[in-house]
Amino acid sequence: MECQNCGVSANSRVLRVCGRCRAVAYCSKACQREAWRNGGHKQVCRKSDDPDDGSSVERPANACPICLDALAAARDKWIYMACCNKGMCASCHERLVASGGSARCVLCRRESLASLEELVETMERHAAKDDALANSELGYLYLSGQLDRAYGSDECKRRAVARLDRAVARGHLVAAQELGLRYYRGDLGGAPDPARAARYYEIAADAGSPGAQYDLANLLVVGDGVPRNSARAARYLRKAADHGIADAQYLLARLYGRGDGVPKDDAEMLRLFESAAARGHDEARGLLEKIRVNDPLHRQGRLLPVTSDIFRRMPLRADDSW
Repeated sequence: MECQNCGVSANSRVLRVCGRCRAVAYCSKACQREAWRNGGHKQVCRKSDDPDDGSSVERPANACPICLDALAAARDKWIYMACCNKGMCASCHERLVASGGSARCVLCRRESLASLEELVETMERHAAKDDALANSELGYLYLSGQLDRAYGSDECKRRAVARLDRAVARGHLVAAQELGLRYYRGDLGGAPDPARAARYYEIAADAGSPGAQYDLANLLVVGDGVPRNSARAARYLRKAADHGIADAQYLLARLYGRGDGVPKDDAEMLRLFESAAARGHDEARGLLEKIRVNDPLHRQGRLLPVTSDIFRRMPLRADDSW
């Protein structure tokens, strides 16, 4: 995205969106005034909720209000602003704080919440409106351990599940994946429950979450909590692999090496190993090194029969058997 007036990129300056139409952005008030007075924006600017507004831009519901990019699935990549119930890219937040140097929220300009009790009260108020982001963030807060002294560990877990479930019902994919992980590890007060974990992973996977697609496939390939179905696992792995998930590329490569759920294809296995290794996957890198040392045909994208047979027989969760 660029400043509508001078063309400076969002990569080099923090841009602020027009508060009326939210379709354009500016790097400074001076640029905004110039565009309004002399650049023609006054003639085309309309309220963003105007059904006839042709100047608005489509953006994800979970977009950063500064750069308008979708918030990353990884929660350490963005900041939750509880006062105004918005998420913001960590990089945008850092630039705004550095330029403003204020204790106020960089979005709504309210004073920072003074206590944990005030934070919980504010988030509960947002969550009571059935807001997906507020329910999700409140669930994470209850799981963080910060409120265990006030409410008790078991009660915090109960409240966390209730809030995350509400977020899932409102289409929050990260909350679904988080519940799946927590149930799989047994973090919610009971024994590990891979069957319940799979149900949450499936919600997020079918809605397009690459991380959940890998997590669900990882259960399907061995029948952990679900009936074993390597063909279905391969379909989820392909989607996650196409999004650059190295673990998915590695596991899919193993399925091609075994001919398990997919036709045996050593060339595709090698390609996926290479892709996973390039993204830092240690197991993929280790197996490629063994192939390079022991099989001269790998340069041609194929393997000696004896090497191919090793991968066909290699257990999925015993990578050091060769």
